[in-house]
Amino acid sequence: MADPQGNNAAPVATAAAAAVNAPRIQPMFIRPPPQFKSGMDLDVYLQHFTAYTRAINCPAPEHADLLISLLEDKALDGISRTVHGVRGDLNDLIAQLRRAEGLERNSERYATELRNRRRLRTEGIWKYHLELHKLAKKAYPQNLAMRNDSLRESFIANINNPYLASRLRELQELEMEQLLDAAITLQSSQTAPSKAVNAVRSEPYYQSPY
Repeated sequence: MADPQGNNAAPVATAAAAAVNAPRIQPMFIRPPPQFKSGMDLDVYLQHFTAYTRAINCPAPEHADLLISLLEDKALDGISRTVHGVRGDLNDLIAQLRRAEGLERNSERYATELRNRRRLRTEGIWKYHLELHKLAKKAYPQNLAMRNDSLRESFIANINNPYLASRLRELQELEMEQLLDAAITLQSSQTAPSKAVNAVRSEPYYQSPY
């Protein structure tokens, strides 16, 4: 006679086994990114590459070799001619790619543009921030802390509105996304006096880049 409390034991065990043995996507069916060609946007390419390594569960020590296998001959020749040559470290390989592509010099130029980029009189807060965000990513592609600090400082210093700049400098505890939202709210309060200056919107009406 079956145990009344164990009637569901077999189906549960079967379902658990099925979950453990569920079919997974095989790496051979995941399309790799195209070859990296000299002149392509390296940062965008690396985003696709990172997603690919996760999808195929590529071990971290093999990432550098995988990236090398995806380099076009011209790009590979460029890093082979650098002082240190090709190594097995992914960060070193990416740094060599940046040097070969001339991106280090470009980074300095973008950093200067970021510091000097002022908000135009007719430019919305969101559009202004988006342009700064693009420059910050190009100026500091590998240094997230420097990127965020520089973006924040430029955003406040060059917002072209003394009232907004003063209020935003008081909000040191806010992350950049929250600071952007506060700036939009504060600007709205200037153009609509009936709104409270310290009002906080529950949902932003823009698509955040964060």
